Amino acid sequence: GIGHRLTWGNSHAQIVRNRRGAVLRLQPLGPDACRPCEDAAGDLEYEVHRRSDGGRVATLRRDEVLHVPGFSFDALAGLSTVRLARSAVRTGVAQEREAERFV
Repeated sequence: GIGHRLTWGNSHAQIVRNRRGAVLRLQPLGPDACRPCEDAAGDLEYEVHRRSDGGRVATLRRDEVLHVPGFSFDALAGLSTVRLARSAVRTGVAQEREAERFV
């Protein structure tokens, strides 16, 4: 959930329903195993690599996945908050080092 969103930029869960369509549970999907993409008609779907099933790739429709993205430029895949923060800190440190050369 939140850990995946912060470290990978996205949180995915498969929506498991009963035969009548009522939601039974949300099955978390590993952020490294789930990738948003578009089908031939341009509709959003998700490719899920199932390690427990011999690496088989399953395709889930948009209505079968709860996707909570982090900050994003394309609304398909969120950016990792931790990686963005790391980059900002590195930039700040580099600017301080460069500024010290002129003092």
